[in-house]
Amino acid sequence: TAPTGRPCEESARKLLTMADAESRKPSAKDVADFKDAERLSRMQSKAKALETRIEQQWQAMAMKACDPLVKAYWVCRQEQGLMVVFRCREEINAMRECVGNKTRDKETYAAFREERMAVIKDVMGSGDYIRPSHKEFKIPGKRD
Repeated sequence: TAPTGRPCEESARKLLTMADAESRKPSAKDVADFKDAERLSRMQSKAKALETRIEQQWQAMAMKACDPLVKAYWVCRQEQGLMVVFRCREEINAMRECVGNKTRDKETYAAFREERMAVIKDVMGSGDYIRPSHKEFKIPGKRD
C-alpha cells in the first residue's frame, strides 16, 4: 500500500504488518517514556487550570473593587435594551478604565498570585483540599 504521509497511520501499518508478535510489544523504556509524557501532560494541564483560576479570582477582585461603576453600567444596559451601544458609552468606558487600572498592575498581580499559591499549597498539603466549584465566580448580570 502507498504511504499516506500521516505518522500515526504509518506506525499503525508497520505494527499490523509485523509477523512476529514479540516485536510488537513495546520495550520497558518506551513504556516509561510514554508514562512520563502522559504524567507531564496531566501536570501541565493542572498547572494551566490553576493559573486560569487565579486569573479569574484576580478579575473578580477587580470587578468587586469597581462595583459601583459595574452596577451603573448594568442598570444602564437593562434600561436601554438594544440602544446600549450608543447610550451607555460613558458607563462602559468608566467601568473598563477602572477594571483595566486594577488588573494591569503586574507587581500587585505577582503578589496576589504568590499569596494564592501559598494558600493553595497549604490547603493541598494539609489534605483538606476540596475541588473548587466553577459557581464561585459569577458574572454580573448573568442568571444562574
